[in-house]
Amino acid sequence: MDLPNHATSRDSFPVPPGPRPERGGSLRPAVAWALVSVLLGLASVVPLLQLITGIPALLAGFFSLRRLNTLADRRDPPRPALEWGRRSAVAGMVLGGVGIVLGVIGLAALVLLRVGEASRRLKCANNLRELGMAVARYHADKKAFPSATVPNRAGLAGFAPWRAPAYADRLSWVVLLLPYLEAPQEKEKRGRAGRRLDALRSELNGERSWDDPANAAASETLLYQLLCPSHSDFDPDRRPAPTHYPGIAGVGADAAELPRESERAGFFGYERHLRLNGPAVGEELPGGASHTMLCAESMRDNGAWAAGGRSTVRPLDPNDLPYVGYNRQFGGLHPGGANLLMVGAEVQFFNDKANPEVFKSLATLWKDE
Repeated sequence: MDLPNHATSRDSFPVPPGPRPERGGSLRPAVAWALVSVLLGLASVVPLLQLITGIPALLAGFFSLRRLNTLADRRDPPRPALEWGRRSAVAGMVLGGVGIVLGVIGLAALVLLRVGEASRRLKCANNLRELGMAVARYHADKKAFPSATVPNRAGLAGFAPWRAPAYADRLSWVVLLLPYLEAPQEKEKRGRAGRRLDALRSELNGERSWDDPANAAASETLLYQLLCPSHSDFDPDRRPAPTHYPGIAGVGADAAELPRESERAGFFGYERHLRLNGPAVGEELPGGASHTMLCAESMRDNGAWAAGGRSTVRPLDPNDLPYVGYNRQFGGLHPGGANLLMVGAEVQFFNDKANPEVFKSLATLWKDE
């Protein structure tokens, strides 16, 4: 016997009295996950937390929204908690997605910065190595290492030493290396910076001070071999042209004036003339070429490369610790330490957390036993 049409509908059966059970389970956990998604999404826009909280926010919002859609019944009256949970889940997913995008961009930028800094640090090391090779060529030609400044015929070797410019006013040791430096090919066409270095040397008058009008034009010539690309004040248009690599005079304010026999004497001195040839080979560098610092990078007092004095000859102040680091005596251009050039043209990276006594030892000719 066929049932009447109205009896075939499941909605025609009477519903037992009492609260109607929710389909698919409880609503509270789904709403709670939506709230968690919003909180994680808000946290995901905070720097350094994008990926850590963004991905969980997106996942929590997705599962919450899926659960809420399962519980939804369009034929029931709208439930405020359900709608609020849906909106919260969507908001958490949007915020989490934004956080993920920001995190990926930040991570990519960090990688690019690290790669760029590694490239600049390598370029800086190559600059120092080229200086070391120029010193080696100078020694092979002159049979001695360069002094801290260009010798002046009216100085101590003359009959009227009072006529000679003060050491700080003379031309620097960099001028002595100009014929032995190799100009980078990619810089040769950049105006005055691409002049032939040997011609530049002939334009400088060693009998006059470095800032004399006769030397002004040459001292304004930029030498890329003397510039660290990581310097915070890197300016190719700065005049007179600076150097970021001062030579090491030793320990103490008077280090450049000390005789070679002094335990505080370093590689560069105003009247010290070191050499490796002759019957006493090696005695001039008792610590060895690979353990004697020639020059080091510095972000302090970056004066003209043509000038004698502190911009190109730097003593180590033993009381100004730490020696290496940001805005310290040396370094501050690369994270974690500084590039040092040894007399043997070897470049070492000195960690700014290393023992300062090691750095002090490298700055002198004589080493403690």
